Amino acid sequence: QRPYVADFINNALLFNEDCLLARPGKVIITEGVTDCLALMQLGLPTVSPVTVRIRAADWERLIPKLRGVETVYICQDNELSQAGLKGALQTARTLAEHKIDTRLVTLPLSETQISARQELTERFGLTASVGPKELAKLLTGRPSAEIQAAEALLATAKIDVNDYIAAGHTREDFERLLVEASTPIEFGVRSLPADISEEDRNRLLEPILGEISEQSPLEQVRLLKLVQERIGGGVSMATLKEQIRAIQKDRKVEFRNEKKKAKRMSGAMPGSCRARVDEVLIDTELENGAPDYTLAAEAAYEWFNANGAQFFHTLQGEPFMYFDNAIYWMDSPDRGRKRHYAAMLYKHTGMVPTTGGGRTFFEVLPSLAMIRGQVRDHFSWLHTDVASYTVYFNLNNPEHEIAKITPDEIRIMKNGGNEDGIILDGSRKM
Repeated sequence: QRPYVADFINNALLFNEDCLLARPGKVIITEGVTDCLALMQLGLPTVSPVTVRIRAADWERLIPKLRGVETVYICQDNELSQAGLKGALQTARTLAEHKIDTRLVTLPLSETQISARQELTERFGLTASVGPKELAKLLTGRPSAEIQAAEALLATAKIDVNDYIAAGHTREDFERLLVEASTPIEFGVRSLPADISEEDRNRLLEPILGEISEQSPLEQVRLLKLVQERIGGGVSMATLKEQIRAIQKDRKVEFRNEKKKAKRMSGAMPGSCRARVDEVLIDTELENGAPDYTLAAEAAYEWFNANGAQFFHTLQGEPFMYFDNAIYWMDSPDRGRKRHYAAMLYKHTGMVPTTGGGRTFFEVLPSLAMIRGQVRDHFSWLHTDVASYTVYFNLNNPEHEIAKITPDEIRIMKNGGNEDGIILDGSRKM
């Protein structure tokens, strides 16, 4: 984008990623480059995403580099909006999945930040987590001076690593924070709000208990005690343990179903329409005792839609689809057209219209085309638009192109994917 910046300067790597080549015992991940620089100046091995967060594409490269690290510490900004917290927890879970010990560091608030947060609550009634966008909505209609004051307080209420070090804290101070850092599960438990309804508490507890259920028995007991301390005496230890057993039982059933599912899959290529249809049929049979061919047809319709198919019906109620540079009539009495459509559907789904489930499947697809498809006339391989003195001609070439012929020019364009919305049928004679 900018010619004065060298090509190799980009966001493909984390800032200071080369520190991982030294195989340090611990690594700190910060939310921003300035935070990373602050810790680098203290001699701490630190990396930071150059973008908002570590991207999914980065993990394939990073995981092997982090395997030799004893502990990865994630240190996000401590701010009211908790904007970076979701990304930090996702990063922690990704590392935990690869058996990499991960801790979340909480930056302590100074008197300045505590005071700013109290004033936001008392003066503006802000009790929930808010960022600049939410703040602007909440203060709509207030005088501009008040809005500016609230924005200034919100900025003051935040602390990041750079602020923490700039305030005079030393390497030893920060290393004490590393000692106090929480595991992702501990952090989740401590983040549970104390003053919420039983329903909300149970909803927030569910994913935390799910993660606890994957730990060793001794670790489960320790973590469940933390949960009990956090939520008070409302739930007994026996109830929490019973919930853990229920989660583990459900997981075993799910695992058995996955094994059954894997055995029954047709071996279709992942991502193909047939793989998606198989998945829906097996899932619905495992859940309900019988495969649901209606849902399978709906899944096939969505797959075709996502892979370039377009669905239409004529004013006379004849559904058809355009896919792979061909028009398929979905409910035609013409034997040749019917065979053409059935062959395409068998190729992509493995379904035939002669079985009970297959008949349902073949009925649902044209019905969906009638409900969701556009109304339009069908054009053959040649179409003339008299009003604009334009002729469209299907070239029937491997590139799926048509020629648009006007008094001024001849232009080649994609069949079915052009700005004029023209779709022409193919011709076997061409």
